[in-house]
Amino acid sequence: MTSSFLRVLGVLSLLAAACSSGTTSNTGDGGTSGASGTSGTSGTSGTSGVTAATPQAIVDAKLSAGAAGPAKCPQAGTKLVVGSFEPPRPVKKGEVDGADTVNMSCSVAAAASGFNVNVTVDRSNGAGGAITLVATTDASGAASNATMSFTTGGVTFGGMSCVLDAVEPAGIAAGRYWVKFKCNDARPSGAAQSCDIDGTLRVENCL
Repeated sequence: MTSSFLRVLGVLSLLAAACSSGTTSNTGDGGTSGASGTSGTSGTSGTSGVTAATPQAIVDAKLSAGAAGPAKCPQAGTKLVVGSFEPPRPVKKGEVDGADTVNMSCSVAAAASGFNVNVTVDRSNGAGGAITLVATTDASGAASNATMSFTTGGVTFGGMSCVLDAVEPAGIAAGRYWVKFKCNDARPSGAAQSCDIDGTLRVENCL
């Protein structure tokens, strides 16, 4: 009896030990979930293929006899025309207008209190005539000290203190200038001639 009882106690002790030594449960979640793959950085979009607009111009300019009289301006009546104002027909740089290719370089850039203007328009590299305007205007596009030249037949008349007045509705803005001009006593270098230069100029896309 006693030995049977002891055997039973031994079996119970073994069972209790087995229960207490059970596998300890895992702490926390099963393996840390893998960090989600960083999504591929979207490719930087390529530089936009926007092409700057081509400069274009309309010119209607002429030489006329000024205060020095007709004898000093044998070229009076000579005109330089590019495109047309009525109806409006601007000519782009490199286009053919009539029999000539129109070339131009231009810049109309904002300055401290107005605009800096530098424009040259010519027909067939000057063979058909050319005009150049260099000025610093006020905010409205007006100036009284501009410099202008008019080339015809290989002779260039240069005018100082030219008067400029912007033409509405477009007037002046960065890249654009619509202007009426008048230059008195424009003279060729080294020649005893004197003509006035006057007319209207419209340039756009001059950035």
